[in-house]
Amino acid sequence: MPQFDKVTFFSQLFWLSITFYGFYMITIQTYLPGLARILKVRKKKVEFALKQGSSFSDERDSTVASYENVFVNSANESREMLTSFSNESNEWLNETKAETNHLDLQRLNEAYVLINGELRGKRFVIQQLTK
Repeated sequence: MPQFDKVTFFSQLFWLSITFYGFYMITIQTYLPGLARILKVRKKKVEFALKQGSSFSDERDSTVASYENVFVNSANESREMLTSFSNESNEWLNETKAETNHLDLQRLNEAYVLINGELRGKRFVIQQLTK
C-alpha cells in the first residue's frame, strides 16, 4: 500500500502533525473565543429570561384568570338572557293563543257547530224519510 511506504511514511506523518497542530492553533485562537462569547451571552439571556419568566408567568396567569372570568360572566349573562327570552316568548304565545281562541276561533267554532248541526239535521231528515 502506498500510504505505508517506508520512504514516504515519515514525511506524511510529519506533515499531518504540522497541519493538525496548525489547524488546532487557529481554531483555539480564532474560533473558540467567539464561540465562548456567544455561549456566555446565550447563558445570560436564558438566565434573564428565567428571571423575567416568573413575572411573565404571573402576568399570563392573571390574564388567563381574567379571560376565564369574562367568559364565565358572558356565559351566565347569555344563559339569563335566553331564559328571559324563553319565558317572554312563552307568555306571549299563551296570551296570543288565548286571545285567538276567545275571539277568532270562537266565532269559527260557532259557525262550524251551526253548519255541522244543519248538515246532521238534514241527514237525519233524509234518513227518516228514506226509511
